[in-house]
Amino acid sequence: SNHPNPFNPSTTIRYMLGMPGKVTLTIFNAIGQQVGKFDLGNKERGLHEYRFDGSGLTSGVYLYRIDAGGAKATGRMLLIR
Repeated sequence: SNHPNPFNPSTTIRYMLGMPGKVTLTIFNAIGQQVGKFDLGNKERGLHEYRFDGSGLTSGVYLYRIDAGGAKATGRMLLIR
């Protein structure tokens, strides 16, 4: 999940890992185009946070996908300028 949502210009994305592993965060716009990809490194199991800065993006709906060791989680966020 992310908070705040809607956001301007940044939001904190929180995610839980059931096992340690490499984590990647990918951001997509509303039509499915990738607008950002971040290697978050190797993380231990447990709750983690990543501060996403959307300063270079226009207002709109964005989707994020967290990939961690074969597991995937997605979320929706709204950027309002």
